[in-house]
Amino acid sequence: GLRKDQAKVVEALHELGLVHLKECKEKGLDPEKASEQLHVVNGELLRLQAVRNLLKPQPLARLPARPLAQVLAESKALGLDAKLGELQREREQLDAEQALLHESRHQLGYFKDFHLDVSALQAASAIVLAGVIKTKKLHALRSTLASLTLHHSLAAKAFGKENTVLLLALDKRKESTTREALEGLGVQPLALPSGQGTPLEQATGLEKRLTELKKKRAALAGQIEALSKKHWGQLAFLIESLEIEHQRLKVLQKFGRTQEAFALEGFVPHRDVQALKQALARQFGEKLAVFEAATHEETPTLLDNPK
Repeated sequence: GLRKDQAKVVEALHELGLVHLKECKEKGLDPEKASEQLHVVNGELLRLQAVRNLLKPQPLARLPARPLAQVLAESKALGLDAKLGELQREREQLDAEQALLHESRHQLGYFKDFHLDVSALQAASAIVLAGVIKTKKLHALRSTLASLTLHHSLAAKAFGKENTVLLLALDKRKESTTREALEGLGVQPLALPSGQGTPLEQATGLEKRLTELKKKRAALAGQIEALSKKHWGQLAFLIESLEIEHQRLKVLQKFGRTQEAFALEGFVPHRDVQALKQALARQFGEKLAVFEAATHEETPTLLDNPK
């Protein structure tokens, strides 16, 4: 056929649905190169798919088909990228802060029964170590500490049925040997809380902040929901249109060509050969020729699913 009719031929073959195309490699024909239009369609398709991933699926209504130029214009004018990107970054920041607060709340749980301002644990003249020890090893711990240093202070609170949380203040010069002794007794080290206020006061502040983050995240979800309801139908239509166009443009790369003409190869079920020839003849007349050729290639499997 004529190269100027390539797009129309692809459209006709798509509507007929009878041909399984293969890449044309006939001698004397150049392979069709990817067109600039294919790159544009592919770029817009990838962009819209990324936007779709940030929205919430909504019920769809079928929209009438539109020319590719109009589809591309609507796609470029959609303008959701910046707003959704901003909402996504804000959501990620909230999630990151929420994760840190949950971890802080978990750590504060070990110290909930200690009624002291945690700022006092950062004394310059001493080192404070914290950890969890099996309650049955407390006596051995006290004996070990007595043999290591006379100058220390130990506070211990039960934590569950079998464990005890301890706070141990001692001379900084004894830190290394004391850590080794604690490790030998199976003490699980804990990070000391920072800041000011009692552990309970800090936990209350954390809960307040977590509630605020929850409300902010709900507000973000509401904005995304509103954008989804407003744009999902158009977005889904544009993606479907571009996907179809992308496939059609990819099909053109299977064509062989000269300066003015093209050739394509494919498989058609024997029962549909005449129907294909007649349909193409009605639309293209003598501008398109269809030939039957023998082949030694393995033919594709014909699927004939009942409707």
